Amino acid sequence: MATLIELIDVTKEYNGQVVLRGIDLTIEENEFVTFLGPSGCGKTTTLRIIGGFLDPSAGEVLFEGKDILQLPAHRRPTNTVFQRYALFPHLDVYENIAFGLRVKGNNYELKQQINETKKQAKIELSILKKEQKETISAIKENLRKEISKDVSLKKELTTQANEAIKEAKRPYIDKKEDVKLNLALIKSNFITREQYKINIDQKVTKYINMVGLDGLSDRKINKLSGGQQQRVAIARALINQPKVLLLDEPLAALDLKLRQEMQYELKEIQRNAGITFIYVTHDQEEALTMSDKIVVMNNGEIQQIGTPTEIYNDPINKFVASFIGESNIIPGVMIDDYLVEFDGSQFACVDRGFGRNETIDVVFRPEDLDIVKRGKGKIQGIVDSIIFKGVHYEIDVKTPHRTYTVHTTDLVELNSEVDLDFNPEDVHVMEVW
Repeated sequence: MATLIELIDVTKEYNGQVVLRGIDLTIEENEFVTFLGPSGCGKTTTLRIIGGFLDPSAGEVLFEGKDILQLPAHRRPTNTVFQRYALFPHLDVYENIAFGLRVKGNNYELKQQINETKKQAKIELSILKKEQKETISAIKENLRKEISKDVSLKKELTTQANEAIKEAKRPYIDKKEDVKLNLALIKSNFITREQYKINIDQKVTKYINMVGLDGLSDRKINKLSGGQQQRVAIARALINQPKVLLLDEPLAALDLKLRQEMQYELKEIQRNAGITFIYVTHDQEEALTMSDKIVVMNNGEIQQIGTPTEIYNDPINKFVASFIGESNIIPGVMIDDYLVEFDGSQFACVDRGFGRNETIDVVFRPEDLDIVKRGKGKIQGIVDSIIFKGVHYEIDVKTPHRTYTVHTTDLVELNSEVDLDFNPEDVHVMEVW
């Protein structure tokens, strides 16, 4: 996939307080990217800088390789869906979605194309005019010199000079004619207001169907559920065909069941629309469910970037491991490649490349630990508590060094003596930072 957005060493300060600390990030075309982290970590600030609602204190924001920091929000190829959808209560579903198109008016894109053509032509004609002036000045100066050498050749030399001047003017004249023809060609594609109404109806119908609001086009906003209102807000943003849709915690106001349903629907909408989604949330389940790429942030810094699988299975540090899912985090020492020591014993692992005897953290996900009969595992313990979670039991096993949390579908007896067992690939080693 091609690179769409680049953030290069982006910093943001408020009243001397640094809220973003040198953010570097690349976002590809058609990705679903989620900024994930606790409140105040800088994820919404980053989103607003991309959207043009905030200016960074330092750094660059590139879109398809071009700096967009000087472009205001309404001229950037983005649209935003906020936590509060800001729908128009006096308009129905259809008119809310059509609003952006009606504001633009018919032939908006073609008029923009005309403005860009005129702007570029003005620059090119200015250059040609300058070159023409310099060439003509040189021709006239040369004519004066030649006549001063032999005045009898004045008529012949003047005729030659006039022909040269005529040729010098030709690029400027030809360019003006080309611009005139290009503008006429663009204008020939203008559509009537009636045709524009038909186009609006086709587009609104398309996006109503895309977000699953069939049959609700004439429904007033205050008659819709929270999930339906959220779909209207997304359709209204998508209909303007932005290259990037920015979503700032749009599911936060919904109840748990509806929020879970909308997670799958949002991902499906993103696939169907074929555009890049940049999503802000502090909900790890949302991030893992929807994202192609997760950007984990804390204290204004990016902690880790990766796929949901990479972030969950291979957290880079203690913060990521504890923020994404539940974890057993244990201080340890990397004895050598593939050998780690913690809780007074050495265990095989699959990690390598650390320094010998380097201090590290070891992570066990609760579902990667097995409770087995005493003498059959690697760490001895006693079942300290059992909580039924619906799809599994959450069991705390107290060992001589600490208490481990285990997720299992197998029920064991409280206070029973057991062992904990695991495979080398279940031992994840992280740097301490």
